[in-house]
Amino acid sequence: MKPIIIATDFSAASQNAARYAADMAVTVQSEIILVHVYEIPISSFQVPISEIEFTALEDDAKANLADLKKGLEARTNGKINISTQLLYGTVQTELEKFLQSKSPFAVVAGSKTQTNLERFVVGSNVTRLMHHLRFPVLMVPEHLAFKGIHRIAIASDLSSTSENSCIGFIKKWLNVFHVSPDIIHFAPLEHPKYNTAAGIAFLKNTLAAFEPSFHFISNRDIEEGINDFLSSHKTDLLIVMPGKHGFWESLLNKSFSKELIVHASLPVLSVLQNDQVNGTHKHYDHSCKKCVGNCKSNKEMKNFIDEAHSQA
Repeated sequence: MKPIIIATDFSAASQNAARYAADMAVTVQSEIILVHVYEIPISSFQVPISEIEFTALEDDAKANLADLKKGLEARTNGKINISTQLLYGTVQTELEKFLQSKSPFAVVAGSKTQTNLERFVVGSNVTRLMHHLRFPVLMVPEHLAFKGIHRIAIASDLSSTSENSCIGFIKKWLNVFHVSPDIIHFAPLEHPKYNTAAGIAFLKNTLAAFEPSFHFISNRDIEEGINDFLSSHKTDLLIVMPGKHGFWESLLNKSFSKELIVHASLPVLSVLQNDQVNGTHKHYDHSCKKCVGNCKSNKEMKNFIDEAHSQA
């Protein structure tokens, strides 16, 4: 089992995420690596801090890592291996370099809970991680405890999906937790539903062993529609695939000044699409062999889409 990396800044939210990850690691029998990236601070006048100040802050970071490790070892009764790593530099750059050598199961980070109206906030640091790291980033809401993962929803724009490591990571999660996923797609009433044929064909074929269910959300408000679905289906984990296009990307980009409401009690796993990393994009050809899934004359695919929409 690949390790679980916990990216911590020692805030209350990140410490809760560490507890969540530790409980999950016991369930899946994975080791934990606690990682803190120490960013060398600059004073308000852009003057580098002194060596004495640097050493004091560095010692504080090391002590905080040791305390967090000790607490997690007690929590897990020594059932899993827990180690620590202090890195120096910018969070995104240093984490990316460190992850390449570890190929983790996931990177876990905490997200701070605000008011009832602004419940699950994706902060700027976590947003950067989910858009740039090549490995899955699990965002855990503050105060959420791990109670197992029995139901997983995958938010998809059902475009012509790349056959890449994005799906490979998702399969690992489905395998580990033995879950049949719910594929959810935001589809306005005026949306031409057959344009989703390529994505449906790809996911139906690629995830066939997991028996996925497809759901189409027609609510005019995407956040409200997704939240209603997740609540009614008692979803334990939402998987999203940020990309250059698609409904999830447009949701994230509505306004970086406006905090994003996702769900108060639900962790979100962000799996970066491989074509965002290396520019590759391989289409999946469905059974008609003449297109990438947009063929309306494919009777079997048309019937499947109609049935999926009727059940939504």
